[in-house]
Amino acid sequence: RHVEAELAVDAFDAGDGVQWVFVGDGNQRRLLEQRAAGLDNVTFVDPLCDDDYPYALAAADVLLLHENPGVREFCFPSKLTSYVVGRRPVLAATQSGSVTHRALTRTPFAHLVEPGDVQGLLQGVRTLRANPALGRQLVDAASLYAPETSRELAAERYVSFVGSLVR
Repeated sequence: RHVEAELAVDAFDAGDGVQWVFVGDGNQRRLLEQRAAGLDNVTFVDPLCDDDYPYALAAADVLLLHENPGVREFCFPSKLTSYVVGRRPVLAATQSGSVTHRALTRTPFAHLVEPGDVQGLLQGVRTLRANPALGRQLVDAASLYAPETSRELAAERYVSFVGSLVR
C-alpha cells in the first residue's frame, strides 16, 4: 500500500524473475493495476481474511515494507508485527532517522534500503535471494522484535507525536 506507483512500475518491469504480489486494497491499488497492466510478473490479491493472511505471508520469499521517501514520524507500520509471524525475510525501504528505521536498526530483522530508490529496492531483493543465510539470520533476529515493540516503541511514538504538536 505504501509503494509509489512510479517506483513500483519501474521495479516490476526490471525483470530478474521477481514475482510481485500485492495483497489488499491500498489507496494506490487501482493506479498500480493500471500501470502494471500487461506485466506477467505482477499479481494483485483481494484482501484476505485473518485466517488466510498468515498463509500468504508464509508463501512469500521476501516481505516488502516500503515507506514513502521523507516519512519520519507517526508511522510504525503494524504490518511488521504480521511479518514477524510470517517468518520470512523482510526488505524494508525506510527513511533514515524515521521511527521505523530506528526500530529496525535496534532490532535488525530487516534488510534496509532507501525508500524511492528502484535500483536499491531491486538490489535488496537480489541480495536476499542470493544469500539464504542472511534471510535466516533476519528471520531469527525477528524473534527479538516482539518485546522491542511494546513499551519502548509506544513511548517513542508518543513522544514524537507530542513533539510534533508542540512544533
